[in-house]
Amino acid sequence: MGGARARGSVVGGAVGVVVAGGGGKAARLGALVVKGRLVRGNAGRGIGGRLRVLGMGGLGRVLVVDDDEVIRRLISVNLRLEGYEITTAVDGEECLELVHEVQPDLVTLDVVMPRLDGIRTAARLKGDPRTAHLKIVMISACAQSEDIARAREAGVDAYLTKPFDPDHLVRVVRNLDKRNPNR
Repeated sequence: MGGARARGSVVGGAVGVVVAGGGGKAARLGALVVKGRLVRGNAGRGIGGRLRVLGMGGLGRVLVVDDDEVIRRLISVNLRLEGYEITTAVDGEECLELVHEVQPDLVTLDVVMPRLDGIRTAARLKGDPRTAHLKIVMISACAQSEDIARAREAGVDAYLTKPFDPDHLVRVVRNLDKRNPNR
């Protein structure tokens, strides 16, 4: 591959590699390796446009917002393995800074975060005509009925409580993602 270059990324046990050729074409390879065994993987798929974050498919973009790095990684790895492109933010302020650049299809938010909490972030996203269409999944340890009601009033489409089942998260995201044919 004359003139080709490769970049790689490792997050948790997920590996993503993008190989870009001289003509602006790129191929993407992805795999999940656990204890030295290939658990899930895909052959190279073409990608167009600017690469934001290495993913393993082209289902859509998700902005994952949580101040806990472990939770961000857990959500990111599970959705990336399903084919979503992932960008992360550590709080609501960073989410609002990134959302117009990233142009996600869906946002996951924690409730309790520094600077700007998830409820106020959701309300601002839904109150802005440029982002009002976004689907929002709240993922929080706040499980009181009042917390869930406040999130619904702010425009949240789904609410999961921590600890959560990653398979359930994937199902919720798929159901909210209108472009996903496997809903």
